Amino acid sequence: MRKIIAPLIAGLACLIAIAAHSQVTTHADSIRAAGYLFADFVEGSVLMKSGSTEKARLNYNTNNQQIGFMKDGQYMELTSMETIDTVYINGKKFLPYHEKFYMVLTTCSNMMTLLALIYNRPVPQSVSIEHSGLDKRNSATVSNNVTNAYSNHNFRSYSELTYQKKFFLLKGRVLLKGNSQQEIINIYPDKKELIKNFIKENKTNFNEEKDVIALLAELK
Repeated sequence: MRKIIAPLIAGLACLIAIAAHSQVTTHADSIRAAGYLFADFVEGSVLMKSGSTEKARLNYNTNNQQIGFMKDGQYMELTSMETIDTVYINGKKFLPYHEKFYMVLTTCSNMMTLLALIYNRPVPQSVSIEHSGLDKRNSATVSNNVTNAYSNHNFRSYSELTYQKKFFLLKGRVLLKGNSQQEIINIYPDKKELIKNFIKENKTNFNEEKDVIALLAELK
């Protein structure tokens, strides 16, 4: 495990607006703004391949697909992935694979498991209009830069984060991409026509977890 940044800025849990018309940013907002999947670091567990279990306050970092945790007021990340079996956070399971953590979504046919890497991307926020006619959202929030993820800044923000999943099927120790019709056909070549017909009839959206799960369920 390695230390990533300096001790947290005191008072993070009670951030307030620092300008007369700035928006109050909650603790959950600040955690999300830094790229974390869950609204807070929550009690979770790390199952080691040795059979032992470590408890910690955990969260999933969508900037780098790592597992972050809090210890003695400091932010750290799990390392030595080769010694980790499974990470449990907020009712979700995460598996380490080639230096990243994948969320377990469901078990599919032929004993394959559907996994997802979770990324973030900025999307426009609702904004107010200044008298000058310029869009402005002046908020007390945190930087999305890991090096100062818990610094309190007052700046103009034109976007917030949304999350995207990239899907994979784990077959033994081999990870197969599952984000398009052709990638699914590559995994199930004998079901090519079934896959094409299902996608056409159901207008499968490979950005939607439920659509991908429905397609895979049809292939069992």
